[in-house]
Amino acid sequence: MGPNWNMSSTTLGTGIGFGALNFSILFLLLIDPFLSINWAFILSVAATAGLILLAPQFQKIWVSHLPRTPKLFVFLITLTFSAQLVTYPILGFMVGEISLISLLANTLAMPTVAWVTVFGFLTLIFATVYAPLASFFIYLALPAAIWIEWVAETFAKVPFAQVTFSPLIFFVVISAIAIGVLYKTKRHNKIKNLRERQGIER
Repeated sequence: MGPNWNMSSTTLGTGIGFGALNFSILFLLLIDPFLSINWAFILSVAATAGLILLAPQFQKIWVSHLPRTPKLFVFLITLTFSAQLVTYPILGFMVGEISLISLLANTLAMPTVAWVTVFGFLTLIFATVYAPLASFFIYLALPAAIWIEWVAETFAKVPFAQVTFSPLIFFVVISAIAIGVLYKTKRHNKIKNLRERQGIER
């Protein structure tokens, strides 16, 4: 039995998530306007937007075609792909380089990211309060951190793992693709609306 994706609840969740993201962006920019030119902030916003807007759509498409796929696997792949899809153009323009195997590497590393984040945060909190407890949290985070490091180092050694190019050329190519997609979408919607009108008139 495949996962049951409720479209109305998914849409509601997307709306709430995107609203929360917008509020967070405005709040942080009011505190520090220079974040608007900070690459790390821009990438974080783009990745979060991809998770909110694209991941639910990819999940529905995946499940509609492969309903027996394990739900955890669907989440890992679609979340990773959604985040990378919107950050690739930014990374390409920023450094003139993108990874061809980052989707697989990030999918393998993702399950342990939350583990490292939580215990790493607890380590920072207790480092100045009670050092022995901070050390305990470090040991808890260590296995997951070692796994992430191993994945990163191993996949970085794969031949042709990175593609290097001119950021300007990459920007032009991505812009052309985006314009093409927007044109196709607009035309598709126009034809769809025309057919709906004809159906109503009949």
